[in-house]
Amino acid sequence: MPHVTLSKEGQASAARTIEVATAAWEEPIIGRLDRLELVRFRPVEILRSQALRAPG
Repeated sequence: MPHVTLSKEGQASAARTIEVATAAWEEPIIGRLDRLELVRFRPVEILRSQALRAPG
């Protein structure tokens, strides 16, 4: 499952992180975002899970 992992040690915003990641990818990124999850590690714990409404 594709994901972006941010840490408190980093100072980059989520938008900047995605900008850097997509700049390194040479092909179009085609996909659909259907869920956002906020996860804490050590131990892994889902703090929030939000299903996104399907278009239409």
